[in-house]
Amino acid sequence: MSRDTEFNALFEIEPEEAGTAFVPDTKGLWRETLCVQEERTVAKDNTVAWNGLRLQLPESRLRPHFVRATVRVHEYPDGTVSVHLGPHRLADYSAGGELKPADQQAPPRPAGAASCSERSAGALKSASSPTPARDAAPAGRKQAARRTQRSKLAGDDQRPIA
Repeated sequence: MSRDTEFNALFEIEPEEAGTAFVPDTKGLWRETLCVQEERTVAKDNTVAWNGLRLQLPESRLRPHFVRATVRVHEYPDGTVSVHLGPHRLADYSAGGELKPADQQAPPRPAGAASCSERSAGALKSASSPTPARDAAPAGRKQAARRTQRSKLAGDDQRPIA
């Protein structure tokens, strides 16, 4: 007996149910899992550099242009490429870098394929909410800051030791 068969004989157990434990990927999420993802900055001519190619971004309802935006480029196992801005898929390209026609663009991401975790999505929502202006700070904080500035100007930075 070889070492492998001895090892397997020690730990082998009979399955409780017949069949396989593998589940088919009906939504095609394996492509997103196995793709190469890198961030790129969009150039002034609304293009993205990728492996010696210049990928021209098409017009979008999201923004008038994407100049200086940080986008994610996904390269799939078959060589095709797509460009994403956050959860939005901006365009799909062939392996040669040609923009695919609208009828050949990939469908929107399935509902089960979240673009980010709930934690990071919450951070994005809070970051997009308007921040209060400095003038909206409570008056007590302003007065305390002024007292601190006055004491530093007067040389009162010596504090009694408690």
